[in-house]
Amino acid sequence: MHMFNEQITIQDTVMVMNKRYKGHKFVQESRPFDTLIYVYKGMLDISVDDQTFRVPSKNLIFIPQNSYTVTDYLYKENAALCIGLKLCGGQRAAVQNPMVFELSTAAHAQALLLELIHSNLCSDRFFRIAKTYELLMAINKSSLHMDHQFARILPAYEEINLHYNKNVKISEYAKMSAMCETLFRKLFYAYTGKTPIAYRNFLRLTHADELIKYGDYTAAEAAEIVGFNNFSFFCREYKKLFGTCSSYRIRKT
Repeated sequence: MHMFNEQITIQDTVMVMNKRYKGHKFVQESRPFDTLIYVYKGMLDISVDDQTFRVPSKNLIFIPQNSYTVTDYLYKENAALCIGLKLCGGQRAAVQNPMVFELSTAAHAQALLLELIHSNLCSDRFFRIAKTYELLMAINKSSLHMDHQFARILPAYEEINLHYNKNVKISEYAKMSAMCETLFRKLFYAYTGKTPIAYRNFLRLTHADELIKYGDYTAAEAAEIVGFNNFSFFCREYKKLFGTCSSYRIRKT
């Protein structure tokens, strides 16, 4: 199933690169277009009507037209590319629910987004439209890579990506995916190459690294924010992943 409708006719796009500091809040009563927001740097909390999504860097969120949205900028420095889709004849880009896409394995989609950013949001309308079509198809293609058996773990996979800071038991993730814990662990490892806990810790560590690198947080503060309640364990795991405990401002106080 395609995430985005590839039969739409895009009349134009509205592209804006927003750079905001920690603490900035933006409220939009009603979005005029279906919108894509790609977090290039930092992290955003985006509330869409009655749902709140945490969107870290290298993730993209789709927000339907007419949605009431509140965006909170969480890091010291944040940058996000917003793409408004002007469509013909009342067409809609996707099912009318907000969706978050984790693009770390979608190399083509990331490359297209970076091309748009580095082109200084080119004034050539046809270039923007062509790249947007290509982007939507690239996201659709990446979503189809999850075959039927792996699609069963999608509810838990999305929960971990959105709420990696919560200490949810594996049995609860398995329940979200309507399967026994043993099968869930097996399928999750086959899809990600990591156990559920190792994958969650990987997300925590990479986001903690960004908090330390771009924000005004000590290592202890970052560790607590992303869900680690044992600082010594955090330091050991951080060193395993990044090779050092001294990068940026790794210190306890």
